[in-house]
Amino acid sequence: GRLPHPVARQAVLDQLPPETLTGLHLRAALLLHEEGAAPLPIAHHLLAAGQAPDWSGPVLVEAADSLLTGGQVDRGLAVLRLAHDGATGTRERAALKVALMQAEWRIDPATAGHRLGRLAAAAHAGELGVEAQVTTAHCLLYLGHTAEAVQVIDGLTALDTTPEQAADIRFLTVWARYTYPGLFTDEPAEPRAARRRGAECMVNSRDALAHALETVLAKGPNSAAVVTAEQFLPRFSLGPGTPAAITAALAILVYSDHVETATLWTDRLLTQAAERGAPSWQAMLYGIRGDIALRAGHLADARRYAEAALAHMSAPSWATAIGVPLSTLIMACLGLGDLETATRHLDQPVPDEMFQTVWGLSYLHARGHYYLATGRAEAALDDFTTCGDLMARWSVDLPTIVGWRVWAAEAYLALKQPDRARTLAESQLTQLGAEPSRTKAAALRVLAATVPPAQRPALLRDATEMFRGCGDRLGLAYALADLSRAQRALGDFQRARLTVRRAYDVAGSCRADALRKVLLPDVDNDALENADASGTEAFHTLSDAERRVAALAAQGSTNRQIATKLYVTVSTVEQHLTKVYRKLNVTRRADLLVKFGPLIGDIA
Repeated sequence: GRLPHPVARQAVLDQLPPETLTGLHLRAALLLHEEGAAPLPIAHHLLAAGQAPDWSGPVLVEAADSLLTGGQVDRGLAVLRLAHDGATGTRERAALKVALMQAEWRIDPATAGHRLGRLAAAAHAGELGVEAQVTTAHCLLYLGHTAEAVQVIDGLTALDTTPEQAADIRFLTVWARYTYPGLFTDEPAEPRAARRRGAECMVNSRDALAHALETVLAKGPNSAAVVTAEQFLPRFSLGPGTPAAITAALAILVYSDHVETATLWTDRLLTQAAERGAPSWQAMLYGIRGDIALRAGHLADARRYAEAALAHMSAPSWATAIGVPLSTLIMACLGLGDLETATRHLDQPVPDEMFQTVWGLSYLHARGHYYLATGRAEAALDDFTTCGDLMARWSVDLPTIVGWRVWAAEAYLALKQPDRARTLAESQLTQLGAEPSRTKAAALRVLAATVPPAQRPALLRDATEMFRGCGDRLGLAYALADLSRAQRALGDFQRARLTVRRAYDVAGSCRADALRKVLLPDVDNDALENADASGTEAFHTLSDAERRVAALAAQGSTNRQIATKLYVTVSTVEQHLTKVYRKLNVTRRADLLVKFGPLIGDIA
């Protein structure tokens, strides 16, 4: 009773009148539904019929979710539109509008945003459920519609919700204070359920993440916040309701200088975004990946990721968050010595609302560095102090977000005002406390420029060790360059020559052509040739595993970081390094750069 060949079946179907074919598809869909078939075959028949019967709403939504998860975005949208057009109830249609917006958002937020006006009105009229209102508020915030977002948030906090819903609302309010620090003059009210259960009781992972982000905003990063972020990421795959929470977890890791862990998770999430056919999610993650690469000193990678972020999503769809890829791209181009490209991207218009966000601080920071690089120290100082004024006004004066004091001190040094630079550097160090960090290392480096020559080497050696520990190779290169000058000023020419060579090699591994150009006159050409020959010869005496360990150690990675990256034990790393030291006749990892400087990129 069947026609086995698909061409034969299609030939028969093509001869049927349209109304007959529609009826057959509807009957087939109903039969499949009654027999408990999977949603996708049912949705296929309903799409072919172009109708959504009363019973089909939940089936179509489930089918659309399956299609979207599998990366079939266009077909998933078609199924959702069919469900929306067939919905009769006001609340059902409103919920489907939210689902449609979320599906469209993964392709183009600016286009999806045309639904937000109606959804904000529906939220105000009580036609949206809690989850749909939370989604609407997140989207309003992203596109800079802050007044409407605050209205929705205020309405949510007044609701009597379940503990799980209260956790979602709490994360929303913390996320709003993070992205728009000046949005709330007073602390937004806690949801009723959150007030009942007490702040110390965490309902779920999103609630714990909200608490961790709140702690970071109030006191800076700590180990507990890092653990929360690391526990959150494996539990949630990338989906319609997770981008903000995933971004928050990655931000905690980045601000805490856990760049290797952040890199691992961002790369995994980028794969998920590509599989789900979500260019806007890819753009967001490329932006984060570029910032991570910049913090690690990988300038070429930072530029590549930032350009990919801008290519995957238009400027209107980036909205206020465009400060993320632009600031990374500008900073990377400055390090690479490409002032022309940095200038071109600074000429790109940005929305005024961006300067109300945390991303606006990053943009001001990057623009200030551009002004420093082009000899306009006064303009640079103005941008850095504007960062400070905004952060003080918003009560988020955290150096982990933007260490404005360090860079303002750099501007004062350029303006020949070392006393003011020293005051700011010391103030930054006081604020940071005892824990090592990238910002502390940068503050020590600036402070060294303001003290007598005899005191500089000790400060700069501390800075180099901190930059190494944090994985910031560009910061390490600059600190080594300063250390070589300090050694030369004290008459320690032999050590200065070795240090400047190390600085030159590290800068090369970062592709920091601007710094290498400055260092080149101080690098002895004979020493360069001898060291290159020595490094090439030594390269061939090591096993592949020893080369990889030596390269990572030369770049400043700790034994534990090397073990994590190479998927071996710390003991194995120690054994390899012992053999490397013996074969190369060196006694410390700092000397590895002398042997391997030009070869690091090839080995790694």
